[in-house]
This record gives sequence, C-alpha cells and structure tokens, in this order.
Amino acid sequence: MSPLFGPDAGRVQLNGTRTAGTIVGIEVNITSDEGATRFNDYAVEAGGTVYGIRQDLDPDDEIRLGMPVTLLVDGTAAVIEWGDSGTYRWKMLKTPPAAGIADDLDGSGNRGAMKRIRRGTAVAVTLLEFSVRKVALGLGESVDAKVRAVPGGGGEPFEATIPAMQQTPGYAAHLPAIGATLPGWIRSGLLGGESVVIDWAAAANADPGVGRPPAPLPGKRGGLLGQLAGGTAGSAEADAGADAGADAAAPAGADAGAPAGAAAGAPAAADAAAPAIPAFAQTLLAKAGVPQAGEVAGGAATDADDDVSWETFLDVQHQIDWGPLKKKEIEDYAVSKGVPAGEWPAAQRRWQLRMGSDMGLMTEYGQRMSRP
Repeated sequence: MSPLFGPDAGRVQLNGTRTAGTIVGIEVNITSDEGATRFNDYAVEAGGTVYGIRQDLDPDDEIRLGMPVTLLVDGTAAVIEWGDSGTYRWKMLKTPPAAGIADDLDGSGNRGAMKRIRRGTAVAVTLLEFSVRKVALGLGESVDAKVRAVPGGGGEPFEATIPAMQQTPGYAAHLPAIGATLPGWIRSGLLGGESVVIDWAAAANADPGVGRPPAPLPGKRGGLLGQLAGGTAGSAEADAGADAGADAAAPAGADAGAPAGAAAGAPAAADAAAPAIPAFAQTLLAKAGVPQAGEVAGGAATDADDDVSWETFLDVQHQIDWGPLKKKEIEDYAVSKGVPAGEWPAAQRRWQLRMGSDMGLMTEYGQRMSRP
C-alpha cells in the first residue's frame, strides 16, 4: 500500500492472502467517461470484515448476490479473484454498499430514473414470449419480450412489449425466462404514452439465484454457467426447448404477486446446489431481508415483526424523494422518526424487497411517492 496514493491492486495481488468471501451487497453506478458505462460496487464479507470494492467482474451475467468469491486480502485492501476478472476500475471504497442490490438506473442508463419510476403504478409482469428484432441498419439485434402486465389494486391486465431484454443487468440474468412473473412499474413518458419497466433490482433481491446460469435468450449465448447448463440459446431449437421447460414450470394459475423465483419455476436442484453462505454473511443478508433457501423476501413478514414499520419507512422515504433532505441528513431524520440508529439502510432494503413480491405494498408505495 502506497502512503501517498493508497492501496495498489498489483501489490494486493502480489502480497495478499487468499480468503473465502461472500458478495453481500451490489450497488450499480454509471460513468460518462467511457460512453455511459455501467459498473458495480461490491460489499464482500470475509472473516467478519466487510470490504467495499469497485471492480469489473467477468463474466458479468453470472454475478449473483450472496455468491462466494475468493479475495486476496492485504491489510485493509482486497481484490476479488473470480472468473476472468482483472483489476480494471479497481478501487477500495471508504463505505461499502449496503446489503442487497441497489440499482436506480433505467435501461438507458439514466441515473435516478428507477427512483422516479417507482413513484408510479406497480404491475406484475409475466414474460410471454421473446422475439428478435434487427436494429442499427441490420448490424445488431434486440431481444424484445411480449409481456402481460397486471396493475396492482385490481386494474385491468394488458399486454405490452419490453425491448432490449439482452440488457438485463448481469445480477438478474437468471430471471428473464418465459413464464416468469417479475415486479415492475408503468412508466409515463414526458410527451405522453406509457411503457412497462421491470424492476430488476427488486426481482433479484427477492430471488438472488446463486449458482444459477443466465437464462437463455434468442440469439444470446450464455457464459460458462450457461454453457455447462446447456443454455446456449444459439438456435431456434434450443430456444424452443428452454421455453417449453419454463412453461411447464410456471402453471397458468400462478399468483401474479408471487416472488419472481416461484413464478419462474426455478428448479429446486439449483437452490440445493447453491453453496452454503458463512454465518456472518447470512446475518448481513438477513438483516437486509435478502431471502435464504426456503425463506420469503423481506425477512419479517409483517409490520409487527419489523423494528421499522411500513408507515415509518414510507414517511422517511417520501422525505428523501421529495424533501430538501441531503444524503448526510438522512440518518438524523430517520432516527427522529423512530428508526434505530444505523438501521435505516437495512430497513429501507427490507421494505424494498417485500415490495418486490407484494403488489399491495408496491401499489401503496407508488401512490404515496407520486406526490409531494
């Protein structure tokens, strides 16, 4: 570690000790330096310490919340050693991301867009079929999804098309399967018109998918896990087989408000094969409401079971979204509303997770956040 410039990735790799770690938090950011490129910050727990690490991991579409990784640890610095990952963009963070997945970017990479979209009408989005569309004068392809959207609060179901499913965030690449029902929102355009947006962070928080390969999409070949699982999706025959399996796993009577993993029919064997999570990492994930095997998203199931009530969460979140509340003031405001000191990030994530599998909560949240 340089006393002038801080830790150096090369030195950490050279001098570091290999340590088993677990990804307990993912925060998605974007930089405009390289043409609006997304990157992830990670919270990795190892031996009771949580390291905040900015690093590009490869293959991106096999990254999962709660998955094990190897760390090279040198003092207070650590480098993730996983897959084909290098140290490009590597940086140690003063404050690690909170447990769970935080992603406020929309499909176009607009910062904070999902925060605004979540003020709208909540919908349960069921993926019906995929189609491939030529773009960029035939030089590229877009995988579009025909979906059925069921608004919360008893609204009339309708069908819509969601474009560019190949841009599904890597942490959620296991989720876009025919028959899957995922949390989403109706997005209102500035010039009128509406579109359906899947809330990938909420979906992946509710169904992290540790050990599961990327879902096969038409014309898109998965990474190492996808190839091992036969998910090449490089031909119509492979796609048809994948679709048939998803349809068989998702019965027609599936509850539209069910957690994404249940609707998607994720095989039980995938969960059984998921590696055991160390106790301290489990504690961090559970505190944020991230489900373990056999658990329901959000941890405590009711208001009475949570130290921070639903109404308190809505009150604080509304002030964050609409009030003149700076980031450094959030903790004091939350405490003033009865949130235990230091508990707001975990409480916020727990309720966000519950919304991902409860249309009633999503609808009420959208209604409350839609106005000052």
